[in-house]
Amino acid sequence: MRKLGFTMIETVMYIGLLAILLPSVILVLLQVQKNQSHVFTKILIEDTSALALSQIQNELIDAQAISISTSTLDSDESIIVYKDDNSQLCEIGFKHEMVEFSGVSYNIGRIYYSGASESWLTPEQITVNKFNAEEVRNQDNVLTGLNVNIEIAPLSEITEMNQSLILNTSTTIYVYPTVQEQ
Repeated sequence: MRKLGFTMIETVMYIGLLAILLPSVILVLLQVQKNQSHVFTKILIEDTSALALSQIQNELIDAQAISISTSTLDSDESIIVYKDDNSQLCEIGFKHEMVEFSGVSYNIGRIYYSGASESWLTPEQITVNKFNAEEVRNQDNVLTGLNVNIEIAPLSEITEMNQSLILNTSTTIYVYPTVQEQ
């Protein structure tokens, strides 16, 4: 006659097997969670960079004039001053702002737009380390565009492990020949 259930030896063996396998499973799950957090941060940084560059390009393509004399170009905290299609004076530039996350205050860099309205082009969850705009001129010394370089990083302290989360991207925004230089 066969009895149903487990013997004491089988129960102890199962508990021992669980004790051996459970830490490995927990470590794998923690690594997956950490990788997911890195992927989310990397996507946020890449999307922010693409969106900011796109908005800057849209503003400058529609500009009537770019004021090179009042803009602060060729610096890591550039400010681009221009007149939009309604002849209103506008700015796209770099500012520092204090933000608080989880009880910790951070002094972050952000890219802003100021014109008919004021808005941030970058969110609070990341910091802009560098916003550099440089003139692009043709052989006749006529302004043909701006080379924009942005470096974006997560708010967390940068270590060797998450060094890959820093994004340094640049693009050249060409302006129409009708855009005047002031």
